[in-house]
Amino acid sequence: MLDFNLNPLDEYRKKASFEWKKLKMLLHPEQYAKLQDVIMEKIYKYPEFRRGFCPESLDEKRRITQRQLNIIKESRILDREEILINLNKMPYLISMLTILAPDTCIKFNGSVDLFNNAILALGTEDQLHYVFDNKEGKINGTFCLTEIGHGTNTKGMQTTAVYDIENEEFVINSSCFEAAKCWAAGLSQTASHAIVFAQLIVKGEMKGLHGFIVPLRDPTSLIPYPGLTIGDMGEKTGLNGIDNGFLVFHNYRIPRKNLLSKTGGVTLKGDYITSFKDSKKKHGVSLGHLSIGRTYIVCTAAAYGIKALTIAVRYAAIRKQFGPNESEEVSIIEYQTHQHRLLPHLACAYAIRIFGDFILPSCCQFIFDSLFDSSDEHISERGMEIHSICCGAKPLASWSIRDVIQECREACGGHGYLKAAGIGDLRDNNDANCTFEGDNTVIIQQTSNWLLKFWPLVLKQSRISSPMSSVDFLTSATEILEYKWEIIDVEQLCSPNNLIQIYQWLVCYLLRETYEKSQKAMQSGIDPFWVKNNHQVFLAKNLSIAYTQHLILKQMLDFIDKAGDENVKKVLLRLFSLYAISSLEKYHLTTLYRGGYARDYLASLLIQESMLKLCADLKDDAVALIDAVAAPDFAIHSILGASDGQVYKRLESAIMDSSYNMGKPSWWLDIVNKSYSPISKL
Repeated sequence: MLDFNLNPLDEYRKKASFEWKKLKMLLHPEQYAKLQDVIMEKIYKYPEFRRGFCPESLDEKRRITQRQLNIIKESRILDREEILINLNKMPYLISMLTILAPDTCIKFNGSVDLFNNAILALGTEDQLHYVFDNKEGKINGTFCLTEIGHGTNTKGMQTTAVYDIENEEFVINSSCFEAAKCWAAGLSQTASHAIVFAQLIVKGEMKGLHGFIVPLRDPTSLIPYPGLTIGDMGEKTGLNGIDNGFLVFHNYRIPRKNLLSKTGGVTLKGDYITSFKDSKKKHGVSLGHLSIGRTYIVCTAAAYGIKALTIAVRYAAIRKQFGPNESEEVSIIEYQTHQHRLLPHLACAYAIRIFGDFILPSCCQFIFDSLFDSSDEHISERGMEIHSICCGAKPLASWSIRDVIQECREACGGHGYLKAAGIGDLRDNNDANCTFEGDNTVIIQQTSNWLLKFWPLVLKQSRISSPMSSVDFLTSATEILEYKWEIIDVEQLCSPNNLIQIYQWLVCYLLRETYEKSQKAMQSGIDPFWVKNNHQVFLAKNLSIAYTQHLILKQMLDFIDKAGDENVKKVLLRLFSLYAISSLEKYHLTTLYRGGYARDYLASLLIQESMLKLCADLKDDAVALIDAVAAPDFAIHSILGASDGQVYKRLESAIMDSSYNMGKPSWWLDIVNKSYSPISKL
């Protein structure tokens, strides 16, 4: 781990209260830190990963993305065998590749991970050759779940797969354009095979959504097979290196053996068989497997946020404006307003990053465990819990990082609007995180739906536990609801125990209120469907957010406990407190008063004072905190956020070295010709 050369950022590096290398080693133990060298050696040496700032055509972006994908496959750094050795390195790899090649990382997720995981989790041993062929590049996979007319509502999907007993085939159809599969990564141009989810119909009976291995194109010519209409979704706001497509089926036939039949299959005679007596348990296992994409989003969102903050914090340390006298200017990070703009977001990005390091390996471990015994009841319960956690974490992470990136963009002033600053692309790329793998506002409801099942157990005074222990504290819900605000100063509010207590009260209160108001509405005769939908905005949604934040904070404390260095632990505890308190101010202050937890002005006053004090305390540590999590300069790829602090030299180079910036436009005649009449060609 190399030291930085002398540069303009040294002023703040010397002010830090801790050694950034010790924090970096805590975040990236030595075996993970070496992965950066592996990536440099196996990937960055290729010109496809060293892109400039010049605009590229849509076709060129996709060519480069496919080349990058081929290189990553060939390097085998994301091979399952490598990951299985140590699941904890997975978040680091995903974060690193997200910053280096976001389009390619997401395409890898769709065309390799989701395709292969679906077969490993839901398929049979006879279907494993597709996994190996995909890994070797003999085929190219994609994952087709979403339809034009239905996304998050999987039960409403209209693609059908009817079993033909006589020919031992499934006949797949799209009943209308709304039933067309869409948005699948790699579908429009590069995929030869797809995992397609369709409504299985056997002997006229609907058996629910099942996965099928569907050949799309000849792997060598890439010509689509008859019976399929495949096209491109068109240019997007960002991530245009990914060829997202649509797919329409016209009586398309596939063999019976192509059904992913681990959780439910069809015999030669057309009888449906399943190892699950309870369909809800089968659904729980399936939901757990589908959560992997959402855990990726938590990690990629954190990576985007950290990159944006790397740029904005380093720029804030270098940029000087105004001062106490005409001869002295101070760095803008010295201003309270700028600290308040950036440092709560820095705490948030750290929190999400640490949580991502926990939830992605947990989800991967669940998938691997379920491969051996998917019928185990504990596996099903674990799948439901992982699904519920991810349905809260994915929206919270992508929404939070959306705000992080926007604030960082504005905090860099006009220079932050330059493409070469590197923040605009982050904003466009993260935007997709808010809607793919489930619309945030919709999937977050699945978290509260799961939580509401526990309140009747609270009323019965039953012991509550879950495989991942995320709701175990609800056993004490009755006692927790008796808590009141007894905090009298900033120091007490920043105490981890007090903050965890506040979040546990929030979860218990919002859970009780949502349950009781829902029950009252149903007793008055309102349809349960509308009861659920009419209690989202201030109750169920906030319940999901508070539950997820509580889990993030608990994971953050577990991580901090691993810190051996007291100075590192101290700065991490400040980040913990700032994230917890700023989240109270952003999401929950009204609820604290409404529920009677806080009774006078003191709670709101202490929350504000604590935020300002924590920001001031962290100001001198901000650059070092960035150094501990920042990607290398080649991956940051920003004129404002490099580790050498040479903002103005890089800005001058970007502006002065461009031939377009210094030349006469090709359309200069339109400037000097004052007439709006067409110019004669005679």
